[in-house]
Amino acid sequence: MTTEQFMEVAHQRPPELEAHLKAVAEREEGMQLRIEAKLLHLRSRSREDEARLLKQATKATKAAQKVFWLRKAADAMSAPVYELSACTAGCSHCCNLTVPISRIEAEVIARETGTQINKKAGIKVMDDQVDLQSIARDMSEIYYGMPCSFLSKGRCTIYESRPLACRLLLNLDDDDLLCKITPGEEVKVPRMNASEHELWGALALGLNQQYDDIREWFPMGLASSV
Repeated sequence: MTTEQFMEVAHQRPPELEAHLKAVAEREEGMQLRIEAKLLHLRSRSREDEARLLKQATKATKAAQKVFWLRKAADAMSAPVYELSACTAGCSHCCNLTVPISRIEAEVIARETGTQINKKAGIKVMDDQVDLQSIARDMSEIYYGMPCSFLSKGRCTIYESRPLACRLLLNLDDDDLLCKITPGEEVKVPRMNASEHELWGALALGLNQQYDDIREWFPMGLASSV
């Protein structure tokens, strides 16, 4: 993009968006050093509980048991990171991002919440050639800015049964500036790296799982349980 083109695009943006993007650009300066300081603190944490719980999930024979232990493992990983993250109660920016979940987890959520599941969902299949990161990337453009089916008045209505993807999504910045939804603009949020954890979780559930966004599994949210 030439300077002239950039100026033309900038001129077309609403003043509020332009001010937000300016603040984002200022925040990104020196971010690497700030995040590294937090990561240095986290490197000393023990991950024995997380590993033990993931192992329990692998040994479990029933779907509900697997999901139960995977939730425990996700919470064990997130707990020490949460204290250093920008995530707070009542913040729901990430509830407007894609949430890829497996059929097994969707079925457990349906049983726990009494919500009707869309049996036709589940078009993305994970195998040895496709991982959760690539699935999430494929879905991100479709669901970016779209509220989760279970989001109501800025709150998760199934918090205790929330997906593993939600439990592992933490912003390592100092506040929610970079999380704010900006349609048409790509803002990179420094998040906790949970890729290794997600891989072990996917192996516990089994390969060749069907994945889809939570909005596809539960298009009506809790309304379908009434």
